[in-house]
Amino acid sequence: MSDFKEFRGLIDQCRAYDADMLPRMTAIVLTFSLSAIYLPMTVIATVSLLIMLSEAAEFRFHRRIYAAPTAALRNLYLVMIFAGSSVFSFVPYLLWQIGGTIPHIMSFCIFATSLVHCAQARSQHMPVALVSAVPFLMGIALSIGLTVVSQDSGADIVAGIGILLLMLGVVVSTFIDVRKRQAVLIRAVDRAESANIAKSRFVASMSHEIRTPLNGILGVAQLALEDARSPLDKDRADVLYSSAITLKALVDDVLDHAKIEAGKMEIRPSPTDVGQLLHTVGRLFSDLARNKGLHQSIHVDPNVPPLILVDALRVRQIVSNLVSNAIKFTQAGEVRLRLWHFDGPQGALIRIEVEDTGPGMAQQDQARLFESFSQVDSDGERAAAGTGLGLVISRNLARMMDGDLTVHSTLGQGTRFWLTMPLVLPDPLTAEAVVADGPAPAHVNALAALCLTAQRALLVDDNRANRMIARAFMEKAQMQVTEADGGRAALAALISGEFDLVLLDIHMPEMDGMETLRHIRAMAPPIGTLPVIALTADAAPEDREHYLASGMDGYLSKPLGKDDLFREVERVLRHSTGARIAAQ
Repeated sequence: MSDFKEFRGLIDQCRAYDADMLPRMTAIVLTFSLSAIYLPMTVIATVSLLIMLSEAAEFRFHRRIYAAPTAALRNLYLVMIFAGSSVFSFVPYLLWQIGGTIPHIMSFCIFATSLVHCAQARSQHMPVALVSAVPFLMGIALSIGLTVVSQDSGADIVAGIGILLLMLGVVVSTFIDVRKRQAVLIRAVDRAESANIAKSRFVASMSHEIRTPLNGILGVAQLALEDARSPLDKDRADVLYSSAITLKALVDDVLDHAKIEAGKMEIRPSPTDVGQLLHTVGRLFSDLARNKGLHQSIHVDPNVPPLILVDALRVRQIVSNLVSNAIKFTQAGEVRLRLWHFDGPQGALIRIEVEDTGPGMAQQDQARLFESFSQVDSDGERAAAGTGLGLVISRNLARMMDGDLTVHSTLGQGTRFWLTMPLVLPDPLTAEAVVADGPAPAHVNALAALCLTAQRALLVDDNRANRMIARAFMEKAQMQVTEADGGRAALAALISGEFDLVLLDIHMPEMDGMETLRHIRAMAPPIGTLPVIALTADAAPEDREHYLASGMDGYLSKPLGKDDLFREVERVLRHSTGARIAAQ
């Protein structure tokens, strides 16, 4: 058995032992109480004290084994288990020595139930099961053996030995059977975990592969929409762009769902102006609501603290999903967003409410609302396009933030969703004003255009379509763009030319983006200090943190949006210029 499996079994055994504490202690108390009828109180008190000390020591050892299991800890733990079982087996042994029918029955029952307990509750780790059972087997053998030896009849001796061997055989058979069953369960769990990991890898890989062609579709759609001259061309480009946006949302939903199922979704709280976040989401959907003739209102309780410790990205994701659904299913009336706080049974809470005047839902539809791949249908047809994962993901995210997402709806009277979370205030000494990310104000767009003009950029990507899209976007800002189809070509271009910025794809053959970055940073200034922006289909929040921590100055995920590109390039160039001025 490998060390990993050995220690995993030991940890599982410790957890089972902790979970078994209440029934085990109850059985010990009852056993000692009944034994006190026949045994001296001094013996019962001494054994009870030793058992309590043994239990306390084993409990402390569990904490150390959970933290860092080692062979030395395991061996010492086995010694402690053996000592504890030996002390406990002393009670039924003494009962047997008293003689008489009732003490013999009590002794036999205690020995038998103790062995059954060892087989059932201590067989996750076979060494623990064996050292637990050996003292009881020795006690049974010694008790029956002494009794048999004292008999004059040969038949009694043969019967006693037969009973001892039969009990031993039953105990060994039980241990083997339980162990086989557990081995089957362990293999099944291992296969399930392997399948889950493989599924997560497949989803992540497919997400990356889908994002690459999707970047070309979405980019061309944006360009066609901007360059369309006739209403017909604009209408066609708009359909293409909207379809690409929908496809991107589906890919994001499937990836998020897979990460939540695999337990890899992380919550990163930060000081956030939740009221500003609501206004940002409102601006994102204002045009969509206006085009449907819907009124959108936002109310923020002035008593809500300006900064609250939440995961701004995930809160925005949940609220965006709720607002999008509200607009999608509402044909007339309004969509209302509200933020307020109140005191609950377990402390202060904040609540974000999204309410619409749509058709509402029947009670049976509400029950299916948070089921994976389930949608509320209308007249037997799908009510809207989508995976049916948005609300499932939103509720899971809410619960990961110690909150919840609930719904109240009446057929024909609209729907109301509540996102409730604990109101946690950030440390006032370290909190900084955090503005929810969203579309840049108008003056930022002007500043971006000013900063980008005449900037020289090296665009590195092995995919021709990706280069074409990024180049077209940057040339609209009057940037001078040089293309390279790989890491080696990028290094050659940097040596022969002058640049202000590098946009670097991560996944490339021969020399990938991270290796190319290491070569760039190893060069002498000014090449070695050029700002580099990662351009990648790795779109998870942790990917951004990873690449920024690895030496990138900026990060852009595919499919690439023009506004996102301008905003990130402007931010990186402004930061680089500020650092250069400060150094001078």
